[in-house]
Amino acid sequence: KDLYEAINGVRARLLQIPLWLQSAFYSPDNPMTDPNHLTAPTPADLTICTVLFGDSWFLNQNILFTRKIAELDQAKWLVVRNLPADPQVDPLVDLPNVQCIDGAMMTEELRDMKFGPEHRGMGPNFHHAYGLMIGAKQIKTRYVLFLDPDCYFLQKNWISDCLRHIHKNNLAFFGVPYHAQHHSCFRYFPTGVGFFIDSKQISLKDIDFTPGSDPAEKETTPRQPSDWFYERFLKLIRRSSRLEMARFEDAGTKIIQKYRDNPLVRSECVPSAWEPRLSDRAFLAKVLDFILPDRYSMIPKRPGYMTPELGEADYLQFSHRYKAECYNWNNAPFAIHVRTRYVTTQHPLEELKSELLKLLNRLSDQK
Repeated sequence: KDLYEAINGVRARLLQIPLWLQSAFYSPDNPMTDPNHLTAPTPADLTICTVLFGDSWFLNQNILFTRKIAELDQAKWLVVRNLPADPQVDPLVDLPNVQCIDGAMMTEELRDMKFGPEHRGMGPNFHHAYGLMIGAKQIKTRYVLFLDPDCYFLQKNWISDCLRHIHKNNLAFFGVPYHAQHHSCFRYFPTGVGFFIDSKQISLKDIDFTPGSDPAEKETTPRQPSDWFYERFLKLIRRSSRLEMARFEDAGTKIIQKYRDNPLVRSECVPSAWEPRLSDRAFLAKVLDFILPDRYSMIPKRPGYMTPELGEADYLQFSHRYKAECYNWNNAPFAIHVRTRYVTTQHPLEELKSELLKLLNRLSDQK
């Protein structure tokens, strides 16, 4: 085992040599050595791309809210409206920098998901992924933010701040990951809920958002010799569900598999606002999370991946009542993902819209 880990360690360090050389010659005071080209990006270098299917209310509020708190007038917002759609029933806000194009059609084949038993019931995921890929081919700016209609970025001037951070740290990917509380989802990489891509580093023409596993990237984390022991131990104590940890396939999982563990591609996640309540968990679950490696633990172990909840009382009350996913950045609330498809099965739609609008209005009035 020690020899195996040593060989992997040497291999990882050899692959990092180009990044070390780049860092060694980079100086913030000398733009000629800037690996992100000569000038820092501006909001005009960004296109926000959102796939819309059905109710446009949440996206309209997102656009209007972003226009109030950030530099949206300088950026572009591309809306890919998946079909079938009725623009008369669900009209978009009329702004000069908001463009709408037709997306993917929800076919009977997609609805029934006849692509194989492993994908049954995932028609909406593929429909959304096809829309994202249609939008990706239309991007003309260097930076793109793929953003769900119901994921709201909250900080003032976040467009400039995010682009500056991406530029300074030479990031290819930056954004929110699957929330840390979802132990079945991939960890430690931004997801299509809301993430930036630098198209100078990652080609958008060949990017594949469809769910599933890329055969060439089947295992993002190499199997360890100890996996044999852990697998048999978990089966023995009837905890086989932990063997499927962090493997849920959704739109964008092929991107995660391809780039997450590539040392030549820099990425960064915005931390999830979540503190596991250990008092609510069974004793055995707490023991297993303590002794098992991250890949079998229900609680992520990488430092900085989670932070305590932040924000004022109405923000926290809204997130708790509607089980919204919150993220913090620079010691302040950064994003909230409302997850409307889930919430509207638990609460009336009009109630959710009313409470969300109150929260957004209060946040936009803050100085």
